[in-house]
Order: sequence, then structure tokens, then C-alpha cells
Amino acid sequence: MEPETEIAQIFASEAEKAVIRLPKNLLQALNQAEENSQGLEKKVFSRIIENSFQAEKGKIPVCQDTGVFEVWLSVGKNSPLASLNLSYAATQGIRAAHSSGLLRASMDDVRPIIHIEYNDTDYVEVVVAARGFGSENYTSLHMLPPGSGQTRIIKEIVAAAEEAAARPCTPYLIGIGLGGTASKAVELSSKALTEIDFKPNDFEKKILDEVNGLGLGAGGFKGKYTALGVKVLKFPAHIAGLPLAVHLGCWANRYRKFRL
Repeated sequence: MEPETEIAQIFASEAEKAVIRLPKNLLQALNQAEENSQGLEKKVFSRIIENSFQAEKGKIPVCQDTGVFEVWLSVGKNSPLASLNLSYAATQGIRAAHSSGLLRASMDDVRPIIHIEYNDTDYVEVVVAARGFGSENYTSLHMLPPGSGQTRIIKEIVAAAEEAAARPCTPYLIGIGLGGTASKAVELSSKALTEIDFKPNDFEKKILDEVNGLGLGAGGFKGKYTALGVKVLKFPAHIAGLPLAVHLGCWANRYRKFRL
């Protein structure tokens, strides 16, 4: 078997796992939120948790929108795989996962969006994420003036959440990209969704508190949890501006991390 073919099979398997099984830390956060909520919001969390359990048990997607896949490849220059066409392997694997019938083909020509970077290690780190468009449609970009501080940044994030309301399937997982160019900020905000650890720093906690202050609650039924987690990723910015990208991911934050 050709190496790319073998690697493609790994990508297919991991893509299927991504849409079936939520990350452990997300499931823990959902359970904790269910314990701390009440009324209709508590019932929403109970249904989310039961849905997630049944999806993993029955090996079926946790959401009917299995999304568009985004892949990050961090390739070690000393890895024996560095000379292979990993983009091709990832694409073929993602396509195979759709051909199996488990994943819904949400585009005519199925292919993942792939980001590649290189480092000095001897292995390849991979992140595979499924992006459903119920929430993806509410991604926003804000080109702020240089020198904008936390107050302005948080104001823009809260305004984006308020405008989206519960349509992206609250509670959100919020990915923030700050700096770089417009396109870099959006990429960072998407990657940030795969790095939420539910241990926010001071800035992230301020964002979380302000968004939860909207009181939209899980499922839009009013309550404490408009958002469940936040991650901010940064990049140096030009002196003439500060790009801010806001990714309002739905509660079904689906991704897998693995090493080749």
C-alpha cells in the first residue's frame, strides 16, 4: 500500500470520529453547565448530553450537518512523512469518509480546507475539524483602529453575539483571531475553536462574562450559558490597523487531534 493511501485511511477514520464523538473536555463542560443551570436551559443541556451519548453509542453523527472539513498540518521537517503529499492524503481521506455514507456531502466537490506549517520536529501534528454552517454563517470580521484596547474588542465581540442571537446553536464556543491581516485573523479564529480548554485567561474570562451577560441561554431559552468557552489567538498586527475575527461556533464543536 502506498504511504499516501495508508495516511488517507487514517484521515477518513479520524473525520468520522470527529462527527460522532465530542472532545472529552467539552462533554465535561456540558455536564457541569447542566448541573449549574435550571428550567428550560437545564432541559436543553440534558438533551444535548443525551444526544451526544446516543451519537457515540450508535456511531452516528452528533449533528445532521457534518460540515465542511478544515485541516491543520504541522509538519516536522525531520519526519519521514515530510516528503509525502499530505494535502493529497488528507483530501482523499476526507472524500472517502463522505463516500462511506456516514458524512453528508455538503458541497458538490468535497474537499477540506488545508493549512500547512513546518517546524523542526520529527513528526506531523494534525487537527481535523468539522465546520457546520448553522454557526459558520455568523463568523464576522471587524477591522478595528490601531490601539483598540480590550474594552473596544469586547464590545465588538458582544455585539456580534447579540446580533447572531441563538441562531448559531447556543451555547457558543467562541474562537477569536486578533491581529495579522483580515484573512489571518479569520484563520486564527477558526483554529482557536480547536484550542478551547475551558481554562480562560483574564481577557478570555472578561469576554465570556460579557457574552453570558446577554442572557440568551442554551437553545435561546434564556439562562446563564450563552457561551461555554472562549479562546483568543493572536498575531502581530500592522501599525495601521487591528483585525478582529469572531467565530461563534455551536455547542457541537467537533474536531480531532492526532499525530502521524
